[in-house]
Amino acid sequence: MKTSMIIAFGLVLAQSAFAAPIVTSWTNPECATGSCEVKGLKLFIDKVAAKTFSANSVSAEIETTEAKHLTKYGIVQYIKGCHYSKTPQGFVRYSIRNSLAKSVPFIHKDWEVDSGDDVDPLYWSNDAAGFDDLRGYFVPRNSGYAYANPALTDNWGSWAGKMKNLKANKIYITDMPTPSTWSISADLTQTAVISSLKFRTCVYEISKIPTAISDAKVVFDGAIGCLEWSSNYEYDFAKRKFVDMGKEISEVCR
Repeated sequence: MKTSMIIAFGLVLAQSAFAAPIVTSWTNPECATGSCEVKGLKLFIDKVAAKTFSANSVSAEIETTEAKHLTKYGIVQYIKGCHYSKTPQGFVRYSIRNSLAKSVPFIHKDWEVDSGDDVDPLYWSNDAAGFDDLRGYFVPRNSGYAYANPALTDNWGSWAGKMKNLKANKIYITDMPTPSTWSISADLTQTAVISSLKFRTCVYEISKIPTAISDAKVVFDGAIGCLEWSSNYEYDFAKRKFVDMGKEISEVCR
């Protein structure tokens, strides 16, 4: 499922007033040569830099040729890298995160499913998916996806699996990874908490993705299209500033 976010980071995002994000896209080549259902995938990446923390956030867009196809497709996101604290003297300690309802060291040396507390590998999955006897309709696993782009507007919400809620043949998820932070205590001890992470965001046919996994160290076959992005900020203690390392993950994570 993974819908958690850092509150302070979210506040800074709100203050950025939707500055123009960096957009990357994948277009389904099958649409040019024949029939297709998924037209493409886009990532809208926001970079946020502050004195005491820095990070990137993303909004991912799935577009289909017809609205009715949206119930069939969703995102599986993979993660590589780590989150750790360090001092100017080089002391390093890995953070702890929740993965598939377990607490584990926050280090992923190879691609793993990024699913947070939830055992369903589908990103932003609805644990109440299935036929709703009370309302008399089927609730898709991606019903929690947004009907508008959270990177461009604050007027968005869940499409709830209802065609009437859609604004276009598009649905969205967002991710706000834990940021890199820096602090100094009263005794002048400096600590940096580094988020050196990269992600692979992929579109799949939902029916081909299991509803539960027991091990995050898996990459599913059959991705329709994928795009990569990162949230990877190192801290320079000498200059007291964050440095965007792009997709080159820290050697601490390897």
